[in-house]
Amino acid sequence: MMYRNKKFRQGLTLIELILASVIAVMISLIMGMLLYAEQKNWNSTYTRVNKGIEIDALQTMITFGINGRKSNKMNYRVYNNVGDQFTRVVPLSLPGAGQVLTGTAVEFRYWTENVPTPAIMNNTSNTADAYILMYFDRAGKRLMMDRGTYDYVGDIGGVIGNQRNSNAATQVVAENVENLKFSHTAKNDNGDGDGSIRMDITLVDHSTNRSITLKTASLMRNVWP
Repeated sequence: MMYRNKKFRQGLTLIELILASVIAVMISLIMGMLLYAEQKNWNSTYTRVNKGIEIDALQTMITFGINGRKSNKMNYRVYNNVGDQFTRVVPLSLPGAGQVLTGTAVEFRYWTENVPTPAIMNNTSNTADAYILMYFDRAGKRLMMDRGTYDYVGDIGGVIGNQRNSNAATQVVAENVENLKFSHTAKNDNGDGDGSIRMDITLVDHSTNRSITLKTASLMRNVWP
């Protein structure tokens, strides 16, 4: 019987090394492409969510809702404004009840106390002690907000005569505002409403041609007297 000595080869051939290297490179490329695509998608989502008009839309909705809800439904105003000239919106014909009145500004009047104090409750003429005036700055394409003290004795708030009250503290609520309307339904010939204000605002990001249209409403909860 004959025996053959078998010598087992140890290690890898050059071809096997090349194949292993090619496979490793391909896996690395695929993983890199997947990571790049994931990072790109994350950046796109982050930018979209945190870009100016999205933040402005959210801030507008919160500001409008909070200030509207705490205001006195018996004492608020809707105006049309051109610059710092404000004109109260009234029915175009009589009877005015039931007409939808639309303007570019709204003045909420409220008490700085969360709950009216007994002194307020005993004085029916004290319908508010502070105001917030939200209005459209067409030239700057901004939603502006004035905040100040309301003089219920002289009925002096955000608008004096037809002029915006210059003693107010002013801030920008939103930029890139293309269109803004406030509306309510009149309950009498003076144009007074029943405490439900609607807002329709459009913001445009001209760098990406994206736009957001926000339609919301605020229901005033306080009634006095």
